[in-house]
Amino acid sequence: MKTRGRVLAWAGLINSAIVVASVLLPGAAEAKPLLSGEYPVYAYEGQYPTSTPCAGGFGVHATKTFNWFGRIGTLRMYYHPSCGVYARVDNVESYCYVQSHRNSGEFGPYGWVTETTDGLNYAYTMMTNNLNGRLSDAVAICSGTEVARITWF
Repeated sequence: MKTRGRVLAWAGLINSAIVVASVLLPGAAEAKPLLSGEYPVYAYEGQYPTSTPCAGGFGVHATKTFNWFGRIGTLRMYYHPSCGVYARVDNVESYCYVQSHRNSGEFGPYGWVTETTDGLNYAYTMMTNNLNGRLSDAVAICSGTEVARITWF
Protein backbone atom coordinates (compact mmCIF):
# COMPACT_ATOMS: atom_id res chain seq x y z
CA MET A 1 0.00 0.00 0.00
CA LYS A 2 2.91 2.35 0.70
CA THR A 3 4.15 1.91 -2.87
CA ARG A 4 0.75 2.76 -4.34
CA GLY A 5 0.58 5.90 -2.19
CA ARG A 6 4.05 6.98 -3.31
CA VAL A 7 3.16 6.40 -6.96
CA LEU A 8 -0.01 8.48 -6.60
CA ALA A 9 1.93 11.23 -4.83
CA TRP A 10 4.56 11.31 -7.58
CA ALA A 11 1.87 11.28 -10.26
CA GLY A 12 0.23 14.27 -8.59
CA LEU A 13 3.53 16.17 -8.43
CA ILE A 14 4.34 15.43 -12.06
CA ASN A 15 0.87 16.47 -13.15
CA SER A 16 1.22 19.74 -11.21
CA ALA A 17 4.65 20.38 -12.76
CA ILE A 18 3.23 19.88 -16.26
CA VAL A 19 0.41 22.33 -15.57
CA VAL A 20 2.85 24.95 -14.19
CA ALA A 21 5.25 24.48 -17.11
CA SER A 22 2.48 24.82 -19.68
CA VAL A 23 1.42 28.12 -18.11
CA LEU A 24 4.92 29.59 -17.64
CA LEU A 25 6.73 28.46 -20.78
CA PRO A 26 5.99 30.13 -24.10
CA GLY A 27 4.37 27.94 -26.71
CA ALA A 28 5.72 27.20 -30.13
CA ALA A 29 5.31 29.90 -32.73
CA GLU A 30 2.43 29.42 -35.08
CA ALA A 31 3.32 31.90 -37.77
CA LYS A 32 1.37 31.58 -40.97
CA PRO A 33 3.27 32.36 -44.16
CA LEU A 34 1.87 34.82 -46.67
CA LEU A 35 2.21 33.63 -50.27
CA SER A 36 1.88 35.29 -53.65
CA GLY A 37 -0.37 33.81 -56.31
CA GLU A 38 2.67 32.51 -58.18
CA TYR A 39 4.09 30.62 -55.20
CA PRO A 40 4.65 27.70 -54.75
CA VAL A 41 5.37 26.59 -58.31
CA TYR A 42 8.73 24.78 -58.38
CA ALA A 43 10.27 21.88 -56.49
CA TYR A 44 10.56 22.35 -52.70
CA GLU A 45 8.64 25.62 -52.70
CA GLY A 46 5.94 25.63 -50.04
CA GLN A 47 8.14 23.55 -47.74
CA TYR A 48 10.24 24.66 -44.83
CA PRO A 49 13.95 23.84 -45.18
CA THR A 50 13.73 21.27 -42.39
CA SER A 51 11.23 19.20 -44.40
CA THR A 52 13.31 18.99 -47.60
CA PRO A 53 15.83 16.26 -48.46
CA CYS A 54 18.49 18.99 -48.08
CA ALA A 55 17.75 19.58 -44.36
CA GLY A 56 20.97 20.11 -42.45
CA GLY A 57 23.00 20.77 -45.59
CA PHE A 58 22.33 24.46 -46.21
CA GLY A 59 25.18 26.95 -46.17
CA VAL A 60 25.03 30.71 -45.64
CA HIS A 61 25.12 32.43 -49.02
CA ALA A 62 25.03 36.02 -47.75
CA THR A 63 24.54 38.01 -44.54
CA LYS A 64 23.45 41.61 -43.96
CA THR A 65 23.26 43.30 -40.58
CA PHE A 66 21.05 46.30 -39.90
CA ASN A 67 20.28 48.71 -37.08
CA TRP A 68 16.62 49.27 -36.34
CA PHE A 69 16.19 51.81 -33.52
CA GLY A 70 19.32 50.61 -31.74
CA ARG A 71 18.70 46.90 -32.19
CA ILE A 72 21.18 45.08 -34.44
CA GLY A 73 19.39 42.53 -36.60
CA THR A 74 20.72 40.02 -39.10
CA LEU A 75 19.31 38.91 -42.44
CA ARG A 76 20.74 35.72 -43.93
CA MET A 77 20.12 33.80 -47.11
CA TYR A 78 20.85 30.07 -46.94
CA TYR A 79 21.50 28.02 -50.08
CA HIS A 80 21.68 24.38 -51.13
CA PRO A 81 22.58 23.52 -54.75
CA SER A 82 19.85 20.85 -54.95
CA CYS A 83 16.96 22.61 -53.18
CA GLY A 84 17.36 26.39 -53.50
CA VAL A 85 17.27 29.07 -50.82
CA TYR A 86 15.45 30.32 -47.78
CA ALA A 87 15.80 33.56 -45.83
CA ARG A 88 16.08 34.10 -42.08
CA VAL A 89 16.03 37.25 -39.95
CA ASP A 90 17.30 37.27 -36.35
CA ASN A 91 17.18 39.64 -33.37
CA VAL A 92 14.16 41.62 -34.56
CA GLU A 93 11.00 42.95 -32.97
CA SER A 94 7.63 41.29 -33.38
CA TYR A 95 6.56 43.85 -36.01
CA CYS A 96 9.31 42.70 -38.40
CA TYR A 97 9.16 40.00 -41.03
CA VAL A 98 11.28 38.31 -43.66
CA GLN A 99 10.42 37.87 -47.31
CA SER A 100 12.00 35.86 -50.13
CA HIS A 101 11.25 36.51 -53.80
CA ARG A 102 11.76 34.24 -56.78
CA ASN A 103 12.17 35.52 -60.34
CA SER A 104 11.89 33.00 -63.14
CA GLY A 105 13.17 35.23 -65.90
CA GLU A 106 11.43 37.46 -68.39
CA PHE A 107 8.43 35.20 -69.03
CA GLY A 108 8.39 32.97 -65.96
CA PRO A 109 6.29 33.42 -62.83
CA TYR A 110 7.45 35.83 -60.13
CA GLY A 111 6.61 34.59 -56.64
CA TRP A 112 7.25 35.42 -53.02
CA VAL A 113 6.76 34.07 -49.53
CA THR A 114 6.69 36.10 -46.30
CA GLU A 115 7.07 34.90 -42.74
CA THR A 116 6.31 36.92 -39.61
CA THR A 117 8.12 36.62 -36.28
CA ASP A 118 4.89 35.66 -34.47
CA GLY A 119 6.11 37.02 -31.15
CA LEU A 120 9.60 35.55 -31.43
CA ASN A 121 12.76 37.48 -32.29
CA TYR A 122 13.40 35.57 -35.52
CA ALA A 123 11.62 34.17 -38.56
CA TYR A 124 12.55 32.11 -41.60
CA THR A 125 10.79 31.53 -44.87
CA MET A 126 9.79 28.48 -46.80
CA MET A 127 12.03 27.55 -49.72
CA THR A 128 12.28 29.54 -52.94
CA ASN A 129 13.69 27.65 -55.90
CA ASN A 130 16.51 29.62 -57.54
CA LEU A 131 17.79 26.65 -59.54
CA ASN A 132 17.93 26.27 -63.34
CA GLY A 133 18.36 29.97 -64.10
CA ARG A 134 15.84 31.29 -61.59
CA LEU A 135 16.89 33.94 -59.04
CA SER A 136 15.95 34.65 -55.43
CA ASP A 137 16.49 37.53 -53.06
CA ALA A 138 15.76 38.18 -49.38
CA VAL A 139 14.35 41.21 -47.57
CA ALA A 140 13.91 42.14 -43.91
CA ILE A 141 11.04 44.56 -43.27
CA CYS A 142 10.14 46.32 -40.01
CA SER A 143 7.05 48.51 -39.64
CA GLY A 144 6.65 48.53 -43.42
CA THR A 145 10.21 49.76 -44.01
CA GLU A 146 12.81 47.69 -45.82
CA VAL A 147 15.75 47.51 -43.42
CA ALA A 148 18.00 45.02 -45.25
CA ARG A 149 18.16 43.28 -48.63
CA ILE A 150 20.27 40.52 -50.09
CA THR A 151 20.23 40.99 -53.85
CA TRP A 152 19.26 38.48 -56.52
CA PHE A 153 21.16 35.22 -56.48
